[in-house]
Amino acid sequence: MPRAVIFRDSFVSRLVPFLSEHFSRAVYLWQNAFDADDVLQEHPDVVIQEIVGRHLYTFIPSPELVPK
Repeated sequence: MPRAVIFRDSFVSRLVPFLSEHFSRAVYLWQNAFDADDVLQEHPDVVIQEIVGRHLYTFIPSPELVPK
């Protein structure tokens, strides 16, 4: 099963049990900021960033993580 890093807020709380059953390891980070270091440290197969609409103005993807 794949490994995941999930950046989340309170809206994911009810989804944790359902998401977790699909990953061998799921790391949930409660923060609005996307931290590339956390992703690089975990070596996940999947990265999910859930963010409430009112915080979308703060979303800036990390270019160093985009495959070349």
